[in-house]
Order: sequence, then structure tokens, then C-alpha cells
Amino acid sequence: MFEGGFLQGLSLYIVDMCLLKNINNEFVVYFNQLIKALVMECLTRIYYLQ
Repeated sequence: MFEGGFLQGLSLYIVDMCLLKNINNEFVVYFNQLIKALVMECLTRIYYLQ
């Protein structure tokens, strides 16, 4: 989701690059779950409007 340069820039502030990559991976997982939930909510609302 983020480019390598972005993560390398953040690594100046977060010393452990492994920790930074783990944070990024967790963000991607939760972001994808949120998007799926929002899409399902929208589709459900559209279905019941008809």
C-alpha cells in the first residue's frame, strides 16, 4: 500500500524497520477489512431500497 521510499522515510523516526513493516502490514489488513465491510453495508442498503 505504501511505497518503499515512504517507509524508509519513516524509518528515520522508527528505528526498527521490521516493526515498521509489521505496522504497515497490519494497516493493510485492517484497511482491506474495513473497505469490504463498507462495500457490503452499501450493497445491503441498496438491496433493501429496491
